Amino acid sequence: MLYNDPYCAIAGDRHPAALGMPVAAAFPDVWDWNRPILEAGHRGERLSHRDQPIVFDRPDGQETMVLDMFCTPVHDADGRVGGIMCTLVDNSARVDAERLVAATAAELRRITDAVPMLVSYVDRDQVYRFANGCYRDWLDIDPDMMVGETVEAVLGPDLYEQRRPSIERALAGERVSSEAMLQHRDGSFRRSEIRYIPHIDPDGSIPGVHILAIDIEERAQREAALAVSNGRFRTAMDAIHGVLWTNSPDGRMTGEQPGWAALTGQSIDAYQDYGWADSLHPDDIEPTTRAWRAAVAGKAMFLHEHRVRHHSGEWRNFTVRALPLLDDAGEIREWVGVHTDITHQRAAEAALREQAEKLAREALHRRRAEDQLRVLNEELEARVIAEIDERRQAEAKLAQSQKMETVGKLTGGVAHDFNNLLQVVSGNLQLLAKDIAG
Repeated sequence: MLYNDPYCAIAGDRHPAALGMPVAAAFPDVWDWNRPILEAGHRGERLSHRDQPIVFDRPDGQETMVLDMFCTPVHDADGRVGGIMCTLVDNSARVDAERLVAATAAELRRITDAVPMLVSYVDRDQVYRFANGCYRDWLDIDPDMMVGETVEAVLGPDLYEQRRPSIERALAGERVSSEAMLQHRDGSFRRSEIRYIPHIDPDGSIPGVHILAIDIEERAQREAALAVSNGRFRTAMDAIHGVLWTNSPDGRMTGEQPGWAALTGQSIDAYQDYGWADSLHPDDIEPTTRAWRAAVAGKAMFLHEHRVRHHSGEWRNFTVRALPLLDDAGEIREWVGVHTDITHQRAAEAALREQAEKLAREALHRRRAEDQLRVLNEELEARVIAEIDERRQAEAKLAQSQKMETVGKLTGGVAHDFNNLLQVVSGNLQLLAKDIAG
């Protein structure tokens, strides 16, 4: 056998000894495969084999090469087959690459089928080249039937016209994101976020677009519920005149604190770390920071009251309540606190105290007046009783006097009447005496 230099890669360690040797002697390990081919060639037949795997024995083990073989008989001047021209093409690298691509594609499909989103690839002609299994699960569209079809054919003219501008922008190199309602196989409509990501090659060309559709219905519902909850929270905070703030695990104020800035007028640099304490009343700074450090050290709820200088310059009263947020290990992730304006409450309490003190003074005056009135009543009552006794005594004397007067009058009347009787008797006696004398 004779061969050229490129064949040396196939001959391997058998080169150059294989030059001039019979094929059977040079390659005994593949002779069973070569013999029928060579015999057919000597009979004048042309043969070809594509992507034929052939196993060669090498010093370090066996090597499989994938070859294309084209065998052409070579005739001599008499027309007889004098030899065979064999052309070999080593496709091992290509086949390995194809196998790798196929394995990668299979792995890609397994991965994309597992993710909860629609994944597809569209080329510059807007023809689907890939679609994952979610198209079947979500939309009842066979992804294998999509491949090779245009986007318009799969989506329909109306829906395609809605998607076409985004696809064209992505093919021009722009990342595009939009939201749309997709009808699922059960007939329900669910909100999805659709992303169009251009596929940009190293040379800057854009052969196609990756299209991802993510179901955000639950997220949208959570965001709506969160918006309602946040609205309620803001309303509640406004109702109690509250200011929300957060601190680092070690109790320092970090980052932007819009509520605190709006309350005090401090800049972000001014209230960082313990700079927020500069907005407290001078008499309240030391007690507040001492109590705050103790709460941080003990991971305990912080309850306090102090005065804060409002951005208008007015001192206002606040109650402070802060709690640590702990992670799974029990360590503080951050502190969350609320300043509640109680200025009006304290003013109302002071007014109530003043009113109570006023009422107490009035009650004291009233009790003193009542005591004086009671003494006067007692004195008056004693005087009335004395006068009543005197009157009773006078009335008793008067009654006795009137009784004696009545008795006197009665006695006088009886004496008068008796005197009249005596006069009658006396007259009669005188008459009787005259009669007797006479």
